Amino acid sequence: MRFQLGAAMALVVSMTAAQVAAAPAASDIFSGFNAFVNGNFQTAHDVEGPVVVGGNLSGNGTFMNLGVPLGVTLAGFGSVNVFGSAGTSSFNANGLSVKVGGANAGSTFSGAASTTYGASFPATRAEMWAKVTGVSAGLGALNATSAPSALPASGSNNAVITATPATVNGIAGVAVIDIPASLLGSYTGVSVNLNGAGTVIINVTGNYNAAPNWQNGAAWRDKVIWNFENATTVALGATGIQGTVLAPFAAVSNGTPIDGGLFAASFNGGGELHYKPFTGSGALLNSVTSVPEPASLALLASGAVGLAVLRRRRTTGPPPARSPAKPSAPAPVAG
Repeated sequence: MRFQLGAAMALVVSMTAAQVAAAPAASDIFSGFNAFVNGNFQTAHDVEGPVVVGGNLSGNGTFMNLGVPLGVTLAGFGSVNVFGSAGTSSFNANGLSVKVGGANAGSTFSGAASTTYGASFPATRAEMWAKVTGVSAGLGALNATSAPSALPASGSNNAVITATPATVNGIAGVAVIDIPASLLGSYTGVSVNLNGAGTVIINVTGNYNAAPNWQNGAAWRDKVIWNFENATTVALGATGIQGTVLAPFAAVSNGTPIDGGLFAASFNGGGELHYKPFTGSGALLNSVTSVPEPASLALLASGAVGLAVLRRRRTTGPPPARSPAKPSAPAPVAG
């Protein structure tokens, strides 16, 4: 019985580990892809780095290879990954690997090294997107490391958002800033002062529709994530944005480049996507999503039930067979 219990537990653990390993690490997703859009992706402009489109791809433009998928958990993805259909879109994809889950409906990827329709991917869209939404929720739940009073006043011309680094989730040099979208959108000029922080999380609440002048972005954009945690619309206008845009429930649009990653519900591109990947703490991103996947929880639950059944059989099964009674000694013979 001990062997049965041990074997059952080993099976549950191995199945759970395999399930968890199926989804790429959050840190790899955010550093490896220029864009990951859960729904439809439309653009007529250049996209510099690798992309994942959970829905359908449409438009035209050029996919470049200024970055390749990073991290071992992204092995098997191409430079252009479309889970849905590419329709009749027409893109330049010189030397790139293109993978489309749907059938060929007349799309063209000129110069691609390979174009595969009906493609399979190393992980499902749902598994990967759960990591993105998990990061957004986890970052949004972090306590701010600076007070709201430290933010620039509404309507500031050259607003400088100054980080206050601290140790967050055991990781040093992390700054967390909370700001309403209305306040951020009131600034006519915005820059971020890292102030020694290696990672800056700016949690923005509400819908955003503004076009401030982004200043000195090259000095800080790779360390900053703008987490539009509950927005349904993020309209970046004619000035784009500097830093990674995380808006898992929002339709995102731009008029000029996004200099950073894009992780959104959908994208209507009126400007380019520049590959400026997040180089802040990947450990922080992994820490806020370090909970068992739903499928893994189901496996653990089913394993627990199995173990309970084995234990019940052990305690309530049929009683062990009794040994045959020894024969009585023969009666002595009278002399």
